[in-house]
Amino acid sequence: AYVGSFEALALLAEQRDVRLYHELIENVRLVRFEPGHLTIHPTEAAPANLAQRLMQRTEEWTGTRWTIMIDNKADGEPPLAEQRRAARASLLQAAANHPLVQAIRDQFPDARIADVRPLDATDEGTGKDG
Repeated sequence: AYVGSFEALALLAEQRDVRLYHELIENVRLVRFEPGHLTIHPTEAAPANLAQRLMQRTEEWTGTRWTIMIDNKADGEPPLAEQRRAARASLLQAAANHPLVQAIRDQFPDARIADVRPLDATDEGTGKDG
């Protein structure tokens, strides 16, 4: 299987090794990705054998030998789970700042925003949940 991004690698791990998936999204700061080559900065919570396990599993999954390098000096990107939490928080904040939502909260002060999701073209005007 061809893996063209770190996110695609995480999705592959989610399907085949849930523990490794969790470690990738929570405990890995991506420094550099190329198909077959990964440079990571593991967080302090990452297991010591993460790179070795990742190298073995990527070879099993793709049929290609991967090079996994550790770079503890590079900052790298925030872990995927942290990026997802930040994006969700940003969506919730944008929704809270929307004038219609503020008007509703004026009328119902105890109301809270439980979830935000984009409308699909099929959802608009139908009143249905997809």
